[in-house]
Amino acid sequence: MTTTSSASNRDARMNAGERRKRADGRTSRRGGRKKTGGVKETRPRNAIGMINGAVSRRERKERMGRRILNKRALQVATFILALVPIATGIVGMLGVDDPLYAASDLPRDATLDSNLRFFGGVWCGLGLAVMWTVPRIDRETALFRAVWLMIFIGGLGRVVSLLMVGPPFVPFIGFIVLEIIGAPFFVWQQAKLARNVAERGSAPWSKAES
Repeated sequence: MTTTSSASNRDARMNAGERRKRADGRTSRRGGRKKTGGVKETRPRNAIGMINGAVSRRERKERMGRRILNKRALQVATFILALVPIATGIVGMLGVDDPLYAASDLPRDATLDSNLRFFGGVWCGLGLAVMWTVPRIDRETALFRAVWLMIFIGGLGRVVSLLMVGPPFVPFIGFIVLEIIGAPFFVWQQAKLARNVAERGSAPWSKAES
């Protein structure tokens, strides 16, 4: 009896141990499947996030490249235009001896000569102010607009002279077009450039990259 009961106890313990092992194996297999399933779910999401990040970085680089080209083109055009008032302003400070007025046979009047030299100096200074904005053309918005506003008002004066006195030399007709039409165009281009720079500076990704 004792031997039979002990054998049955051993069989019961072995059966219980085997049931626990099988139960543990099923649990571990379930856990493994859950873990594997979790990886399968997260991998596509991570891949999509990496692709989206790469695309967004490429788009940012392309936008930045376009801004650099726009800025460079505006800088070159402004630099070339600034040379015109600097050069003609220096020549204008010759007063009545300015070669531009040689065919007009102006009288050597002291008041006229003084005014011509003064306005020649102002014109030269205006060109220097335009030149000053070139390196920081995307940030010197106030000065850029003020300079082109003065040029625009000067163009209006030329239009009045054209209507009341008559047409000037042919090159001055081109100056009128530049001063009346070109001034708003350049102000518009600089405003777009400044707005793009401001938007880039306020974007979260730009702060992270910097």
